Amino acid sequence: TRGVTAWEDAITYGHDFLRFCREVLGYADLTEPHEELCTLLQSQPSRSLILMPRYSFKSSVATIALSLWELLRNTDLRILIYSDTNEKAEGFLNDIKNHILGNRTQSVFREKFPGWESDPKKAVWNQSQVVIRARANAQVEPSIDTAGIETSKVGMHYDLILFDDIVTEANVTTKEQ
Repeated sequence: TRGVTAWEDAITYGHDFLRFCREVLGYADLTEPHEELCTLLQSQPSRSLILMPRYSFKSSVATIALSLWELLRNTDLRILIYSDTNEKAEGFLNDIKNHILGNRTQSVFREKFPGWESDPKKAVWNQSQVVIRARANAQVEPSIDTAGIETSKVGMHYDLILFDDIVTEANVTTKEQ
């Protein structure tokens, strides 16, 4: 039934990030550089700097897709998406939520993994943080949290921190910055 199929899908897609991106999230037009990026991200280097041109689909793969894929593999993860502004980080989270809610064209995430959204009256589910319903253990940190460079997250403990587009003209114009 549906629970068994979702478990089987989690096993199938949890081992192949590129396949997850293409078949679940609907990123069918990934090219060779994206395939190499997926291979790099799947190998889980402890620290990586990924440099790709703007508008090359890097954030969709390395932030949005990777967050969902890692949560699929471990629903108790605590992820921080860090960008130059809170609003940009929240935009990445909004796209993640759209996959979870089934609002993204071509994405079958909700069909394969239904019910990940939390009831906002019972758990965090807002524009800057979410706790997925699939989480097994209660923790202080949400499943996905967001922050901008001016935001302090002292005392929080994350399993995965994704820095995406943190350098802009607005934050590197002085020697101190």
